[in-house]
Amino acid sequence: MQPHRLRLLFSKDQIEAAVGMLADQLNQRFAEKDPLFLVVMNGAYMFATDLLKQFIHPCTLAFIDVKSYSGTTRFVLDADSSRIPDLTNRHVVILEDIVDSGTTMAWLKKETAGCGAASVTSAALLNKLVPHEADADLYGLDVEDLFVVGYGLDLDGRYRNLPQIFELLQD
Repeated sequence: MQPHRLRLLFSKDQIEAAVGMLADQLNQRFAEKDPLFLVVMNGAYMFATDLLKQFIHPCTLAFIDVKSYSGTTRFVLDADSSRIPDLTNRHVVILEDIVDSGTTMAWLKKETAGCGAASVTSAALLNKLVPHEADADLYGLDVEDLFVVGYGLDLDGRYRNLPQIFELLQD
């Protein structure tokens, strides 16, 4: 497979600063609440790993697989609410890599609130500057309406391992 052309958008240092800022905000909000972090796989794994290293309070970690892309094309949300753990009276923090259309975030907020969570807060590393069906409560960086890869974000599984975030340039 031919490598794609990439343009750097966010350096490792910029990402680390954004993750640190979000960790500080979450540490303040959830100091005594023993939150359950619900990580959206696979894209948010790098973000969640780095953020949770800086979260200094007791917490629980769970993962959910939700997809809304195939290649560079959006498609109908593929999600399974039966994979959501017991959230009764828990303070849930949804960790998402990017809020794009907001479809995934809207579904997650609705499903987690419907599972009896005491509160639902969402944090995304990237906020795409387009209209959203639902927004993240907290986000680290704004990004234009581009297809981005790196730091967990992918194109069909490729580029997740990159420590920076790039625009995938179209030929």
